[in-house]
Amino acid sequence: MAACTRTLFFFAFFVSAVSIGMVDGARPKMMTVAGLFPMSGGWSGGIHVLPAANLTINLVNAMDDILPHTTLKMVAADTQCNANRGLMSLLDLFAVQGNDVDVILGAGCSSVCEPITFLSNAWDIAEISYACTSPKFSDKFKYPNFLRTSVTDQSYAPAWVDLCLKFGWTRVATVTESSDLFVLTISAFAKAAAAAGIEVVSSHTVTGMRPVHGSSSLNSINMKVSRGQVGGLYF
Repeated sequence: MAACTRTLFFFAFFVSAVSIGMVDGARPKMMTVAGLFPMSGGWSGGIHVLPAANLTINLVNAMDDILPHTTLKMVAADTQCNANRGLMSLLDLFAVQGNDVDVILGAGCSSVCEPITFLSNAWDIAEISYACTSPKFSDKFKYPNFLRTSVTDQSYAPAWVDLCLKFGWTRVATVTESSDLFVLTISAFAKAAAAAGIEVVSSHTVTGMRPVHGSSSLNSINMKVSRGQVGGLYF
């Protein structure tokens, strides 16, 4: 079911993206999609997304009533969920394709999406992300060519507040990594929590949070808060 859902999302966005500017009926015979997938690194979600993307490419190419006489071709690279590696991967794809890339599919990590968005703006091509959830990319003035099939992490804030109310947590603490992805999300939660009468008694920002690291921050939180802890971080 999850794979089918991903495929339908890709299907809709591929069609909308590659159809931009083709109202006159002049369609190219080949359109190249630069696929950026985190196959390794801090988050390897590309392992699951790449098969759905390939399936979507095949579905679109097999249909006569969608993008007729045009074949989609995808060239893919592993970003390793790393901004520098992702940027170099895209530049390498462009070099290999002779700068003939029509759509960017990806990236999967918000830290990689940021430099990619500036290139997509400069080159004036669409970038479609399946997992970059940072709230900052909702700014259409700054990121006019950025599209995504996922919701922003800020959208989880009301659910977190409801959980706190459900369990009677009126005093909570937050722990977040220093990246915009988590800082903006926790900020949205803090605002929603205050509106619901929930006090954030302690807020901790850490760099490179992992299970082994940051234990002192968690211990200090345990001393200050009687109930819930809300975290915005990668484990």
